[in-house]
Amino acid sequence: MQSIYTESVAEDREYVGDVVKENSGDYNYTAGIRQGREGSEVDASVPGYEGYYHSHGAASNGVFDDEHFSDRDKRTADRYAKPAYVVTPSGRMLRYDPTPYHPTMGATTEIGTVHP
Repeated sequence: MQSIYTESVAEDREYVGDVVKENSGDYNYTAGIRQGREGSEVDASVPGYEGYYHSHGAASNGVFDDEHFSDRDKRTADRYAKPAYVVTPSGRMLRYDPTPYHPTMGATTEIGTVHP
């Protein structure tokens, strides 16, 4: 997520990409694609899809809850029953793990930070 953080904040746009499991068993990710200011479209049809990652752009000064997953983010992960990752404007990296039959109620874990 370091690779999308700087551009995302500078442009105040979300970037989104997919986490994939290769045939070798290794995990990889697709290049981040620039999106709008709010919301990201996920391509779960990618072979080996194991979840998605995205950024939240620049700090919105209260317009959005920049430092947490939105319910829309969580519902996307819930729909595919795969984790979601986000890097926030402050550089926090979070993971959301869906809980079957409990939409938007999965666990969120801070997994690290990025630095400009």
